[in-house]
Amino acid sequence: MNNKDRLELKRRLTKDNCTFTRMCTCYVDAEKNIVSMTNKTFLNLDDTDFFKYLDIARGVFKGQIGNNLLNLEFGPIEQSGQQLLEDLRDSKLKDAELLELVCNRIIHSYGHVGNYLIVLFHDAYDVITKTSDGEKLDESEEVYEYIVGAICPVNLSAAGLGYDESENCITTRYRDWVVGRPETGFIWPAFTDRQEDRQAAVFYTRDARYPRIELITNFLGCKEVLTFTERREHLKELIHEVLGEDDLFYEFINEHLLSLTEYPEMVNGDVKHAVVNEKLLTEILDGLGLTGECISSITKRYKEVCTHFGYPTDIELLDEKAAKKARKELAHRELKERLETMKVLLEDAAGELENAKRTEFSMRIRDYLGGEQE
Repeated sequence: MNNKDRLELKRRLTKDNCTFTRMCTCYVDAEKNIVSMTNKTFLNLDDTDFFKYLDIARGVFKGQIGNNLLNLEFGPIEQSGQQLLEDLRDSKLKDAELLELVCNRIIHSYGHVGNYLIVLFHDAYDVITKTSDGEKLDESEEVYEYIVGAICPVNLSAAGLGYDESENCITTRYRDWVVGRPETGFIWPAFTDRQEDRQAAVFYTRDARYPRIELITNFLGCKEVLTFTERREHLKELIHEVLGEDDLFYEFINEHLLSLTEYPEMVNGDVKHAVVNEKLLTEILDGLGLTGECISSITKRYKEVCTHFGYPTDIELLDEKAAKKARKELAHRELKERLETMKVLLEDAAGELENAKRTEFSMRIRDYLGGEQE
């Protein structure tokens, strides 16, 4: 699923356009016990609940593809959760036993400490055919039927004081359990090029540094992938291990990556992002003046990870904040060099001026003394 596909689905999650058929909730306590389950027709919810649950569903579509939203591929069907998800979708969330089975599989896979809420939505979207220039046609060629899953932390509200209207006094406020924004979630099947892709799922993580890998591998049964943030953190750790805790080299690497994204290679009019393999990383590190031993140590460990997860492109590995810090440092160094050069020029000019003044003064004395002798 690309960003265009994501936005097409997300834009439908409004009061007028939403077509969710059913919704199931499963509230789980800190001991992994199912406290309650509900199963409702979504469009029959009152407006307050409708918009609150719609916000939860919308949260699963937020973020950057490849970072907060990961495209996953299923392995052999007997080793994955694909069949279970297909049965769930075909049941349209009406099979109570199947729902409990799915929720229990999530519970056993999810390592969250504390209470949380599992919310499952079923939707059927009539995909309107579009012309090459984006204009809609009247008929739809297919129905994209899919499941959205969201897992939200449930925490006690903050302690404090409040006004008790019945007693007409300020008293201790009642603390209740509040459902937060989705921490993680999934969409199955994926929506790829405006079509159903049963061999793929989309996984959502709010914190791209710590995605819930156990849900990817154990619940969905997909191969683990790294977010862009994880790749950047891994590269930073490699640099720190070999060169120390100073971020300067990491920042200069990213300045080089930023330059690559600003002036990319074009192939048949399309942007082709550079793959950051060992060769390219070696060239970048060599340009920073590192020794061959340091370069070899970094690229060797980098290759070990990329052999398993694949090589990222420049834009996937780019840490823009680090790159901007490097450019700020480079600008500071350039300014410092200019000031040093200017200082030398001014000192030379001052010396020349002083010499000129002394020469002029000497000539005046000589002229004066010469005049007296006459």
